Amino acid sequence: SYWKNGEGYTLSMSMAEGQELDFKVYYPITKYIAFSAFAGIFWPDEAYIDDPDNYKPKKQFELACQAKF
Repeated sequence: SYWKNGEGYTLSMSMAEGQELDFKVYYPITKYIAFSAFAGIFWPDEAYIDDPDNYKPKKQFELACQAKF
């Protein structure tokens, strides 16, 4: 489900779907170059109990470099 905050719409999960923990780091080197890293893990709950493949925790990790011209 989605809820509206001051900046737009945000995804919100019910407790039956599971829980998620995210970390994001943004490091600007100059005003033109920046690096960022994102890591997240999702622990499914009772909504996924009948699907053994999707009942396992899911992990995600991303690294990015941004260059402005």
